[in-house]
Amino acid sequence: MIFFGIALLLGLSAFFSGTETAVMALDRYHIKALANEGHENAKRLLQYLEKPERFFSVVLLGNTFANIAAASLFTVWVVDVWGEMSMLATIVLTIWVLLFCEYWPKSMAARHSLVISMAVVRVIMALEYILAPLLIVMRYMMSYMNQSKTVASVSVKEVQKVVRAASAHLSDEEQDMLEGVFELSQLTVDEVMKPKHLVKVIDISLSIGEIKQMIRQCSSHYLLVVSDRSWHEVLGVIYVHDFVFSTEPLSLNFLKRQLKDVVCIPSGMALNKQLANFKRRRQEVSVVVDEYGAILGVLDVHDILEEVVGYYANRRAVPIGSVRFDGDKGYWIRADLNVRDLNRYLQWSLPERATTVGGMVFEHLERIPDAACAISLGEYVIEVVEVKNNVLILCHICRIIEAKV
Repeated sequence: MIFFGIALLLGLSAFFSGTETAVMALDRYHIKALANEGHENAKRLLQYLEKPERFFSVVLLGNTFANIAAASLFTVWVVDVWGEMSMLATIVLTIWVLLFCEYWPKSMAARHSLVISMAVVRVIMALEYILAPLLIVMRYMMSYMNQSKTVASVSVKEVQKVVRAASAHLSDEEQDMLEGVFELSQLTVDEVMKPKHLVKVIDISLSIGEIKQMIRQCSSHYLLVVSDRSWHEVLGVIYVHDFVFSTEPLSLNFLKRQLKDVVCIPSGMALNKQLANFKRRRQEVSVVVDEYGAILGVLDVHDILEEVVGYYANRRAVPIGSVRFDGDKGYWIRADLNVRDLNRYLQWSLPERATTVGGMVFEHLERIPDAACAISLGEYVIEVVEVKNNVLILCHICRIIEAKV
């Protein structure tokens, strides 16, 4: 009878050890998906995963009771059969518990965590109900000893690690798209906007013929309307499709009716916040200004979306002709090219503190070069080739790769 009791207690010990490993090895997101599909056992498991103290209180109480009771009964049985040989009982029971109550059930549970967890969750809930008085006391004591409350959360970096770990099951485009979503909170509008000097604008004082010609030649889907070429006042934005599909002839009054308000946004705003603002206001274009109200550039919602889904249709991250191979080891590069786009295009790692290549050179020199010069940034040598009207036009960049000895 004692031997049967010992076997039962050791079986309980193996059960609780395996159950603990199986539930803790579960994929929380998989269980949540199963629970959303209506699986009852998955819903029960999700409750334990969200409040692990409930699960641990049952498992640890059961496992501790089973081990101590088994050790006591086994010692009594050994003494009764062989006399004073308690040390032998300790050694034998330790080996047995280690192999058959810990190692083997935990190994099996780790391999088949979902199947085992689904099978035992009802048993654990029944034990929790039966042992409720003891568990209430235990939880009260633990809450008194540990007053701090921690909230389980997953950081963006942890999710990015999961995405990279799953790269074998994702295409390059899918992986880039997922990482682009996470980068939105890390990027600002300054890094994606189109600089002021590259934005095409319509001066409201121009003749109707000149305005019509500008609309026809526009390569973008919008044009800013300003009071004069110096951007003293931005009157609004017009969208090219409103004129292309209109049957009404172009006139100044028609142009003013098609004007849409444009919102000014502060420099340094996070891209994900601005994307939410675009959605809430149902707008596509905003003007980026600094702390003094000076216009820095224009941000289009398409520029944000392209950070996620990539560059589509006829829009290119690197315009044709802006990067030309010199036939040796370097490239001729336009200075207004975005540094992040250049790094993606050539698989480089130029510093991205500045938005454009010209800005990167200016940041390093702390002045606008008035003649050709060269700088070194890590493994890259940048040569300023052309400067016009205090604006960098063309650079030559060569990557120096040290030969391994």
